[in-house]
Amino acid sequence: MRITPDNIEHEERLVWECDPSGFEYVRQRLEICGTRVKGVPFNGRGERVGYAILAPYAPRIRKGTWERRVFFVRSNDRSQHPRSAGPYDWTAPREAVDPRTLSAGVVGEITSRAWGAPVS
Repeated sequence: MRITPDNIEHEERLVWECDPSGFEYVRQRLEICGTRVKGVPFNGRGERVGYAILAPYAPRIRKGTWERRVFFVRSNDRSQHPRSAGPYDWTAPREAVDPRTLSAGVVGEITSRAWGAPVS
């Protein structure tokens, strides 16, 4: 599912499990979980580096579940192998955003820093 301002409008704050400034980009996606506040279980490949906490009034998507944003990196991402010629040396995955452009309720942007080269 594509992340839009509408599906993250109830975010209250972002929690980072490590310093986001160490990443040129992070990947983001929505996860379904049974809590608005505790850590978001990450059901994908990679390592979770952050997640969103929802406001108390955030609507459920189904009984007892909420949709929350999670931020992660994978083993083949530039931050994990800064000196190798991996697949994202001069590009970024489609779900990547510069963590400096993220805040609660803000989708984030791909920047030249995140892309690894000037964005055309």
